[in-house]
Amino acid sequence: IQATRDKNKKDSDGSGLMKMFLSIVYAFPSFTFDYLFDQTMAQIQWLQKYAAGSVSYEVNAQAFAAGNAKKGSKLDFFIK
Repeated sequence: IQATRDKNKKDSDGSGLMKMFLSIVYAFPSFTFDYLFDQTMAQIQWLQKYAAGSVSYEVNAQAFAAGNAKKGSKLDFFIK
């Protein structure tokens, strides 16, 4: 229970939202923080999910092409 409370305290400072913004801007450099601040939370969550999948797909594609990944393995996005 204490670990859950501590996690909620960490996210209350807005770091979770900034991580979402960072992952979106990393995947889609044409988006700016000003643009993202004008979006709704549902749009931000959708973009973040799509950005994480996009980056994971690109890295997996390069790893498979180079022969450095096993079949069936999956890479998670590094910004969580």
